[in-house]
Amino acid sequence: MVVENFGGKAILDLEVPTSVIRMIRSYSRLAIYLFTLNLAGVALAETTTPQLSDLEFMTGHWVSPSSDGAEEVWLAAKGGTMTGSFRWVVPNGPHVLEYIVVHETEQGVVLRFKHMRPDYSAWEEEPNYYELTETGKGRAVFTNRGGNKRVPDRMIYTQAAANELHFRGESSGEGEPLILKFVRAGR
Repeated sequence: MVVENFGGKAILDLEVPTSVIRMIRSYSRLAIYLFTLNLAGVALAETTTPQLSDLEFMTGHWVSPSSDGAEEVWLAAKGGTMTGSFRWVVPNGPHVLEYIVVHETEQGVVLRFKHMRPDYSAWEEEPNYYELTETGKGRAVFTNRGGNKRVPDRMIYTQAAANELHFRGESSGEGEPLILKFVRAGR
């Protein structure tokens, strides 16, 4: 050990054996590796596969507070399936009716629906097909995996407040997104 006085400051010069330096470097690498694993573990814990139970916030009878006449009903999930219906009746105009099935599969949660006419004939031959691709507290994103380009690319449901449900239909083509705001019926 050498102690010198350099410009009024004491400097300690230690001769550290090479084996100790290697050990310190190894421990430093190990600490960095463990820290990185811990961060990866936190990230993995936060990214989970969307589940049908994540859609519980949608359950209920929802009506538009405006005079547009839109309403949506979602039954609670049971037996791996959740069903819903949508009705939009415009005075002296067209009816938009949908029957919706959300179902758990081995590949994930899928949503299928068809547009129906009042005589129960369908607009489409095949159901529109979506996958539940993202969920969070009071939020669900369904991504179009079918071939129908006349329906939104993404459907996003958000719980804006305890008694408010918002729907946003987004398409990559022209036009504004379809936004519907609902309140729980009877409130």
